[in-house]
Amino acid sequence: MPRFAILHHITPVDAEKPDHYDLLLEDGDVLKTFTLESFPSVDTSAKAVADFDHRMIYLDYEGPISGNRGEVTQADSGTFSWITRQADQITVQLQGKRLVGQLTLKIQDSSADS
Repeated sequence: MPRFAILHHITPVDAEKPDHYDLLLEDGDVLKTFTLESFPSVDTSAKAVADFDHRMIYLDYEGPISGNRGEVTQADSGTFSWITRQADQITVQLQGKRLVGQLTLKIQDSSADS
């Protein structure tokens, strides 16, 4: 079963992006990554912005991010299954340490206002 992780990304004061959460979903040999404004809740939908694919190492990583981009701590992890996977919406079934249930991501354009 594929794995997931949610990382709390604490950014420097002068960073373009404020503190946020990164949802990482294992997809073959990469992690599909989505930026979330806050820690999600199951059985609801969350606004998400698709980010670039990350390396598998981030499933277990905590610590500083290169280029003075802050640091990450793991907020949750576990396994998941895809339920729906469309360009504008993804639903997954999470079996995590904190989150157990369905999470729907409403994919936003990265240039759209929050």
